[in-house]
Amino acid sequence: MNLTQRHAIWITFAVLALWTTATRWTLQYEPLERDITTYAVAGREILAGRALYSDLWDHKPPGIHLIFAGATALVGPGVPAVLLVNVALSIIVMGGLMSAARRIAGTPGAIIVGVLWAIVGGDLGLQANQPNVELPMNACIAWALAASFTGRSRSTFSAAWATGALTACGILLKPVVVAPLGLLAVVDASERWRQGGAPATLDFLGRWFAGVFLGLVPVMTWCVLRAGYEPVWDALVRYNLAYGEGRLLANLFEFLHIWTFLPLKSGLVIGLLTLVAISGLREMNASQRSRILAVL
Repeated sequence: MNLTQRHAIWITFAVLALWTTATRWTLQYEPLERDITTYAVAGREILAGRALYSDLWDHKPPGIHLIFAGATALVGPGVPAVLLVNVALSIIVMGGLMSAARRIAGTPGAIIVGVLWAIVGGDLGLQANQPNVELPMNACIAWALAASFTGRSRSTFSAAWATGALTACGILLKPVVVAPLGLLAVVDASERWRQGGAPATLDFLGRWFAGVFLGLVPVMTWCVLRAGYEPVWDALVRYNLAYGEGRLLANLFEFLHIWTFLPLKSGLVIGLLTLVAISGLREMNASQRSRILAVL
């Protein structure tokens, strides 16, 4: 086996990372989606000493604002910060997906998944090339899935902590991430039950919940100390409860009519992904299939 064959996955990752960087670089000055500009401004102002939810009102959890604040601290405000978030998180998602795929289908599977992400993650019709909150959410889900697969063959201790902490990170971005990552935890816990009964299951759940707790509490405590309890509760709970009333059916209706405004190229990309997913699921064992379906 020559050097290229031995390191095929790393060579592919490097090439796709360069491709991702180049494509994001060429589009760095395209008009940004409104939410992204909000996050960029909030990140800049957090560094200037203003408090999220009192001075800077938004109804999103603080994770995305802190990501942009970190990027702004590193490279400055505006376009450089947005570009850094976009490139870094796109590559992080790709790494997580390739790591998970390697556990299922080896190096060939990891390469295929990496290429597919490079295509989908840069699709203009889906606005997938812009760093909205779904990008770091995907990073949390991808790496939680990779940690879950790793935990089957290595340390359940580290896998439980990792998936719990990544769930906390996802909640700090958008609470809806509880659905896929919560189901993934249920699948992991059920496998621990089959392998070691109640003690193994309780051990896993204890570590998982500890990871969630230690990820959430410090950040939310910081928010409350900076802005006060009432502004944080008003923005994240009261407003979102009112905003969500009656939106479930409306959002479902919009999703069912997505094909009326989706570009043909984006529709073909979704179709390709669907075919690959169906083909891949048929080749997996029951445990692997359960984990993939949980996060879908």
